[in-house]
Amino acid sequence: MANMQSVAANISRYIGSELGFDHEQRETVRYGLEIILGSLIKALVILMVSLILGIVPYVFALLATSISLRILSGGTHFRTYMRCLSFSVVTTVCISFVAIAAAPFMDAPDIIITIAFSALIGLYFIHMWAPADNPKKPIKGKAKQAMYRRLSSLFVVLWATLIILITLTSPAMMTMTMCLSSIGGFILQIVSISPLSYRFGGLAEDRLDSLYAHGR
Repeated sequence: MANMQSVAANISRYIGSELGFDHEQRETVRYGLEIILGSLIKALVILMVSLILGIVPYVFALLATSISLRILSGGTHFRTYMRCLSFSVVTTVCISFVAIAAAPFMDAPDIIITIAFSALIGLYFIHMWAPADNPKKPIKGKAKQAMYRRLSSLFVVLWATLIILITLTSPAMMTMTMCLSSIGGFILQIVSISPLSYRFGGLAEDRLDSLYAHGR
């Protein structure tokens, strides 16, 4: 993570000097580059793991859903990149295998009911807590927050409509499994914007920090 931060800082300094950016603009570029580099590394690691396990389509469906919604709604952030990476790999793999195990026992009506219920819960969570702040880059201004909230709600409606149409028009087992993976990614992201997620995540990280401090 330190190397990634150094690379991002060097690139932002170069871009800033070339374009005449002030310190605040350079910091914005640096933060954006850290997010992009971190996301690329995370995507490559998850792709490698999913290739080894043979679950690429299900992982793709999950990530496409959760990442798209996260951009609009925000969510819990870990204090270190390695914790974020580890959590992402574990949850992505686990949800994909749960989808694989559950798909044979569910038909189209079951999945549609699950989608509808998930979407309603998602709209409630978004109304209550989106956009969830990133402590390093909070969303300032009520108008901007309202815009992200509306876009998040629109995403939920469009996502639910799309997954229901896919379920109705292509009821193959692989498609059903991808739909379930997408639902899993959606639920994971929606839960991450709730105060309970922030509270639980903070307690878990405090415990990990304590264990790390005692282990040194």
